[in-house]
Amino acid sequence: MQSDKIVAQVRNLRVFYKDQKILTDINLDIYDKSVTTLIGSSGCGKSTVLRCFNRMNDLDPHYRVLGDITLNGVHIYKKNATLLRAKVGMVFQKPNPFPKSIYDNVAYTLRLHGLTNKKSIMDDIVESSLRKVGLWAEVKDRLHDSAMILSGGQQQRLCIARAITVRPLLLLMDEPCSALDPKSSLYISELIKELRNKFPIIMVTHIMKQARDVSDYLVYMCKGKILEYGATRDLLKKSVLIREYMEHE
Repeated sequence: MQSDKIVAQVRNLRVFYKDQKILTDINLDIYDKSVTTLIGSSGCGKSTVLRCFNRMNDLDPHYRVLGDITLNGVHIYKKNATLLRAKVGMVFQKPNPFPKSIYDNVAYTLRLHGLTNKKSIMDDIVESSLRKVGLWAEVKDRLHDSAMILSGGQQQRLCIARAITVRPLLLLMDEPCSALDPKSSLYISELIKELRNKFPIIMVTHIMKQARDVSDYLVYMCKGKILEYGATRDLLKKSVLIREYMEHE
């Protein structure tokens, strides 16, 4: 059920890459138990906004970020970036399982951040995470096989399982279905609907059906600015701009 609780806020966010301004005065509220979807043409800044939430832009010294982002009231640029990323999960466009076993892929984040060293607890979390993404029944008898043998859709669900093992405060998804077949894309969309009951999700997508069906809030961007932002249901009724964009995509 969608919540009125604000878990993250973006205020006057501006991002520069070298001398080029990528984002201009971005202001957003992210609500608990909801999906906020960023849409807009390629190069408009959607993924740059997404990567600000876990400070992935910090990894490139050419980026400069100004403005404020808070997560549960804490300014993220005052937190240790590694600790922040432990609580802000990320799922990328293409499935990126590690060349390890299925089990080790899911357990990776727990081990990386030293969250548990008890095998029984690790086993329970791995199983729980795989169940949440609907993968447990498919892989329970081959947990120690390489993750690379899984299909593309299974690999993406595995990556989602890996991202949610730490019970993230926020889950980021950058076009999670762009490299998948229609059947796998539909499965991921249904999974996103279920996962939003556990934590807030911010997603970038070029699939307009997914944006309509999955999101609670829409953010329409153009040339580094937000042109429209609000509840999906309201915007689809009232915004000529968004309807025209979706019809032409």
